[in-house]
Amino acid sequence: MKIKRIDIIICLLYFSIFKIHTIPTMLQQTTKIIFIFIICLFLIANLKWKRMVNQILPFSLAIILSGIYAYIKRLNGFDNFLDGILYAICLYCLYSLLVYCREIDYVDGFINCFYWMTLFYALASIGSIMLRGRGEGGTIYYWAGNKFSTSYLFIMLAALYWVKFYKEGVKRTFFLTVYIGLTGLAFYVSRILSCSTALVVSIILLIFPFLPLFAKRLLQHAKTAVITILATTMILLGLETILLIPQVQHIVVNMLGESLSLTGRMAIYRNLSRIVSGGQWLGFGYGNTRVISINGYGNAQNGLMQIVVDFGLIGCIVFLWTVYKCFGEETHEKYQGLYALAYAMIAAAIVEVSFNFEFFFAIFAIYAVSHQKDKIPNNRIRFLRRKLVLK
Repeated sequence: MKIKRIDIIICLLYFSIFKIHTIPTMLQQTTKIIFIFIICLFLIANLKWKRMVNQILPFSLAIILSGIYAYIKRLNGFDNFLDGILYAICLYCLYSLLVYCREIDYVDGFINCFYWMTLFYALASIGSIMLRGRGEGGTIYYWAGNKFSTSYLFIMLAALYWVKFYKEGVKRTFFLTVYIGLTGLAFYVSRILSCSTALVVSIILLIFPFLPLFAKRLLQHAKTAVITILATTMILLGLETILLIPQVQHIVVNMLGESLSLTGRMAIYRNLSRIVSGGQWLGFGYGNTRVISINGYGNAQNGLMQIVVDFGLIGCIVFLWTVYKCFGEETHEKYQGLYALAYAMIAAAIVEVSFNFEFFFAIFAIYAVSHQKDKIPNNRIRFLRRKLVLK
C-alpha cells in the first residue's frame, strides 16, 4: 500500500499535539518543534494564501498577545511564553491542515489517520496502565498523559470510530455493537483511573448519536454550541445550591466516590473573581500558575474560566467567536461522532479544563465537513515549491 505524503504530515501533526509522555520531556519538545516546522513548510507550499488568513488565526494571535502582555508585566515566565507560541502554532496548523484537506476532498482521509493513530495510542495506553498502575490526582503519567488525557483519548477513539465506520441498513447492528463496546471501554478506563468527569462524559458520548433528529439538528447550530459553553460557566453560580440537593449528593458521594467539595474545586470557584483580577482583559498567559499562587493548588477547574485566566476576556470572546464560526451547517449522520466529541468536552468543561486538542479537533473537523465549498482539484501535492500558474 502506497503511503501518501499528506498522511505522513497528518501523523506528524498528531504526534505534535498528542505527545508521548513516556519519553523524556526534552525529546518531546524537540520532536514537537521539528514536526511543527515541517508542517508549517508544507502549509506554506500548498495552502492558498487567502486560506492562511482563516478562522483560527484571531485566537492564535490572542494567545500570543496574551503571552507577550503577561511576560512584559512579569505575570508569567519566558518558558511559558515560548510554550504559548508553540501552542498557538499547533492550533493554527491543525485548523489549516483540515482546511487544506477539505480543499482536496481528503477530510475523511484526515479523520482516518487520526482514528488509526488514536487506536495505536489507546493500545499503548492500555499497556502503560498495566505497567504503571493508577495514581490519585493525576500524578502518574501514561503513554498519552495523566489520567485525564488518557481517559479523553478513549472517548475520542469511540467518536472517531463512529465517523470512520458508520453504517446504515443491515450492517448497522454490528456497527452499533462495536460503538457501544468502545464507549464502554472509555467508561471502564475512566473508572479504573478514578477520572469521574470522563466517566460521566463517556455516558454522554454513548447516548448522543441516539438522540432524536430534532435534537441533533439543534445541537449543530452555532448559537446552541456557544450558549452551551456559556452555560458551563454560569452553572458555577448555583453549584453550591445544586450540591445541597439530596439526589445530587447521592450521585456525587455514593456513585462517583467524590466529596461534596468536588476534590477542592469549590474553594477555587469561590476565589475565581480574585484569581482573574489583574489580568481580566489579556489574561496571565499560557501555562501560568495564577490559580496556584492564589489558591495553593490546581487550575480554574472550568473550561471557559481557564480561557479567561489564560487569555483574558478578549481571548475568551475570540474563542467563542471561533466556536461559533465552526458550527452552523447540518452534516451527514456519519459525522455525529464529531458533535458527540465536541459536546462531551463541553460537558466536561463544567468541572475540568477540557477545551483541549480533542475539542479543537472536533470543532475544526466539523467546520471542514460542513463547509464543502470552493474545493480544488486533488492535484499533485507540492511540498516546498508553489506554482504561480496552473495549466
